[in-house]
Parts: sequence; structure tokens; C-alpha cells
Amino acid sequence: CHLASLITAACHKNRTLMITVACPSHERKAANFSRLRLAAAAALALGACGLLGRAAVPDRSIVIGTRLSLSWHDCGGPEAVGRVAWVGASSVVVGESSFVPVSVSVSEPLPAEAVIVNATTWSQELQLMTLEGSVCTPSRGVLHLGRMYLGKLHYSGLACPLMEEGAGPWPRPLNFSVRMHLTPPFYAPPGFKTTLTNITASAPGRGQLFCATLTTHDPTDPASVKLLEQAQSSR
Repeated sequence: CHLASLITAACHKNRTLMITVACPSHERKAANFSRLRLAAAAALALGACGLLGRAAVPDRSIVIGTRLSLSWHDCGGPEAVGRVAWVGASSVVVGESSFVPVSVSVSEPLPAEAVIVNATTWSQELQLMTLEGSVCTPSRGVLHLGRMYLGKLHYSGLACPLMEEGAGPWPRPLNFSVRMHLTPPFYAPPGFKTTLTNITASAPGRGQLFCATLTTHDPTDPASVKLLEQAQSSR
């Protein structure tokens, strides 16, 4: 039968998208998705019926324990006073809590005002997580796709008070860490292994202080490599 005859989609006033899939076994499986693209929601729903094959519904035993390459780059603009010097991890393991230390080289005193940190994680142009708070305070964000739990990211916070006038010599390092824990559900969405996380610090009147981008992908999976290239070129 044609895929078009298997999918029924209806948008409701509350911006909830209802995807109903008639499986070959004549059972019907439905799921609610908020603010998801139709293609992504349909892929998840079709995956529940097995219509997209094993690529869309990977075996959980294969996904858990997969080692993903972790890469990074400095995403700070010309006004940034901090540059990412190094990231002390080159991989993360799916299903485990992976410790990722980050060091930023700061070229001048930081303002005494409250510095805000913002972290956002994306996968296939879908926002999985965002957190915002004081750069000094540990915080945790939950990665999710609609109601589907995909893991968490923990930001350690910087040692405060921050460096001010007279604290030289410059440049000086600022160190923090993130713990990334990717937890795939039974039906992992396609492209789940490829993520992009931006961690940005800013202050009132000073704009951006530093920005670090962390990316994960599976180097053995051509589709994951291609998704990473697309994500990097679009941001």
C-alpha cells in the first residue's frame, strides 16, 4: 500500500499535531507531538510500525554503548573576550554520563555584573534542550523530542567571583565542564547520534563573553557524518 494512505495528520488549535498511522497489521498507533516538523513526527510514527526499517528503529542494544566522536570549535564573535583553548574529551558513549572539561582563555577582566550562560542542543534542526542561568551556578537541562526523553546535559558552573581588575596577568584561563548523557528511547529518532550544543556566556552592557560549540556524531555512519556537515554549515 502507499505510505500516503497510512498517515493521517491533524493540527489542533493548541498547536498539537496528531499523527495516526495504520500499521500493516491493521492496528493503529497514534502520538502527540508539539512544535515538531511533520516529517520528523511522521518518521517517528512510521518507525513505531516498522515501515522505515531498522535504520529508523535501531536495536536498543546497538545504540547503547555506541562511542560518538566529540568535536568542538570556538563560536565567539569579534566582541568576545574569551576564546575556547581546549576541550578535554574526544568522545562520548551513548547511555553513559560523559565528562567534558572545557577551558576558556580570557584576555581581559570580566564585568562584575551577573554573567548569564545559555546552552542549547539541536539535532536535525530540532531543538532538544535549552537552559539559562548564572554562569556561576550549576544547572541541568533535559534533552527531549516532544514527550520523548533523550538524555540530559549538566553544566558545572564557573568558580566565582569572576576575575576583575587587578587579577592579571592576562590572558587567564576559566575552566568549567559539562556532563553529557545521551539516553536513546526504544524507538530512537533518525539522526539522534548527531547533536550540536552551543554554550554561550554574556553580560549586560558587554554582549557575548565567550561561545563554545560541542558536536557529536558517529564517524562510522555516513548519514551521521553528513548530518554533522549540514549542521555545521547552517550555524
